[in-house]
Parts: sequence; C-alpha cells; structure tokens
Amino acid sequence: SDVVSFVNLFLPNADFTESQLRAVPGLDPLPGGSPTSTPSPTTAQLSVPGSISGTLSASDDTIQDSGDTFFIDDYVLNAPGLSSGQTIRLSLNSPDFDTVLRVLDDGTDPPRLIDENDDAPSGGLDSELDLIFSPSITYLVRVSSFSSDTTGAYEVSATVVGGASPTIALNRTVTNQISGDVQVSVQIPTSVVLANSFSLVATELDIDEEPFMRSFRRSSVELFDGFTSYAAEFPISRLADFSSLEIGGVTSADCVVLHFPGTDPTQFANQITVSTACSL
Repeated sequence: SDVVSFVNLFLPNADFTESQLRAVPGLDPLPGGSPTSTPSPTTAQLSVPGSISGTLSASDDTIQDSGDTFFIDDYVLNAPGLSSGQTIRLSLNSPDFDTVLRVLDDGTDPPRLIDENDDAPSGGLDSELDLIFSPSITYLVRVSSFSSDTTGAYEVSATVVGGASPTIALNRTVTNQISGDVQVSVQIPTSVVLANSFSLVATELDIDEEPFMRSFRRSSVELFDGFTSYAAEFPISRLADFSSLEIGGVTSADCVVLHFPGTDPTQFANQITVSTACSL
C-alpha cells in the first residue's frame, strides 16, 4: 500500500517519531487538524516571551475529525516589538497527555494551518516548533491532544530564539518537487543551535482550496559531516515553486544544499540546487 511504501522509502533518512508513523496520509496528518465546527472566538493571549498554564477540559471548545472529538484551547500570539523574520520557539508540555501544537493564521476564514507538531525533536510526547515571525499575520496558537476526548494539565510557552532570518537565495527555482524527495542540509555543524523546523507552502490545495504547509524537521544527529540536515515531516504533497528559503539561525552567507535524501550533499550529482553562498 502507499503507507508501506512511504515507511520503507523515507524512514531511514529522517527522525520520524512513532506518533508520526501512526498518522494516516491525507490533507492534515495529525488528528483534529481539519475541524468540521468553528471554535468560539478567544481573547486569551500568549505573550512573547511568556508562558501559560492551563487545562484541557470537557467544557472547552472542540473540533471534530473523522467523527472523533478533540478539546482545544486557543491563544492569540502577542509579540510586541518583534521584527519580521525573528524566530519564535513554541513549546507545549503536559504530564497528562500526548500533546499536539498547532499555529494558524487567524486572519483567514477559516484559520489557515501554518505549522503543527506532535512530538518535539528532543523526543517524548511533548510538542515544540519554531515559527519565523511576520508582523502581518495574526497567529493563533492551538493546544490539543493526539488522542480524542483527552483532558489534562499543560503549559504552553513562547520564547525568542533567534534574530531576523534573512531570505536565502537558491541558484535555481525548484518546481513541483515532492517534499519527500528533498533533504535540506546546511553547512553548519549540529552543535550550533539552529531552528528545529521550517515550512514551505504546498502547491496542492486543501479541502477549502487553501494552500497548506509542509514542515521540514531538523535531524537530531549529524547525518553528514559538518552539516545540519532537515527532512520533510510528512512527505505526502507536492511543493510550490520556490527559489528561496528562510531557516531560523541560517544567514545568506551560509551554504544550504537541497539534495536527494540520504545522499552526500557535497557531491554535485546528488544536488537539486544550492544557495548562492555555496562553494562546494
């Protein structure tokens, strides 16, 4: 089946978690991500930097997915003074349940999914993602669970982990490339702190005819000597044409290589394209 092919082809080259492998390929790989009902408006705010302790309860707003009910808490991200391109790290921790963290654009109707995470790169059942800030977007931070009808205590927090992330120009435009066929490696050792993830907009539209995001996650190990590598978290869609990237902590002076998964990024035959700063 398609699911078996996906696991066999891509698992050796990326740090996929058990809960990611449980996800069924579709428009939104994590449960509760495509609501059939609209949550009530919220005025609660999550400041940057800041944290909120809360509880998912049976009295919370809900969303439905495949007939299952998921409780949610929504927070508007309040980031006064932040500049465009700065990296915000969002973390969601709970002693009671397997968390799912989502960021949506509250300026669209319905809110458009920007990014999501089930299990943080460091492991465990908590969630963490990095967001490259844009002052033109009203960000909605959504707290939920991996399993339906789940309640319990949690803490959600936001911190600034990097300055403005400049646009990284590529030598050529990448067109309609399946996300699972691309690995992104930055010529910076994994000992240097870089963003845990970055996102690109998919060409194909979701059920509401809106573009949706494909997230690339940082590998926890140095797969190639001197490089930090990223792989598509859910390589099931085609990407839009793009000629540049933004990765938190990476500058326009750094070498970024887009290459075929599991292959040496320094070898020309393996490269899809490179950033203009590369001299490999």
